[in-house]
Amino acid sequence: MSDPNVSVRFFIFEADGTLRRVSHQSTSRLVHGGGAVPQFVGQKIRYLEVIVEIEGKVPFRIVNMCTGYLHVDAKGSIDRALRESAVRYLPPSRDLRGLDPDEFVIAFPPAHASEKNLSDSVWAPSKQELAQIAGAIWPEKRPAGMPRPNFLKITAVAPD
Repeated sequence: MSDPNVSVRFFIFEADGTLRRVSHQSTSRLVHGGGAVPQFVGQKIRYLEVIVEIEGKVPFRIVNMCTGYLHVDAKGSIDRALRESAVRYLPPSRDLRGLDPDEFVIAFPPAHASEKNLSDSVWAPSKQELAQIAGAIWPEKRPAGMPRPNFLKITAVAPD
């Protein structure tokens, strides 16, 4: 048996709860300093990395999710010194495709004392946010009235 194919999807949640998809190219540019998001200057943005198992070129299930925050500096660049991230795992058997949006409840492991210092570095998606993520991955399961996430627009970093 071969390893399943996987796809990594990147998302951010804006302050108003709007979900934006971030392309692989944009993610790389942001993380490595080649891109900027001036619309978020001075903000702390919640990001989410979703690892999806693919079967027959179609998303099958969410295998893992990582959450964290990105701090945007005065030029719109990601402040790498303040970049926070940590991992929260989903059980590998969790399949969100067939669930009713009201059932998008995923138990994240409780924080232990040793993880207390991570409490400002991670966040757990709400039930509504999980429904948005599932709707972005499986558009046919998107609840009525829930918009499809647009891709995040980034710009070139302004020279000093």
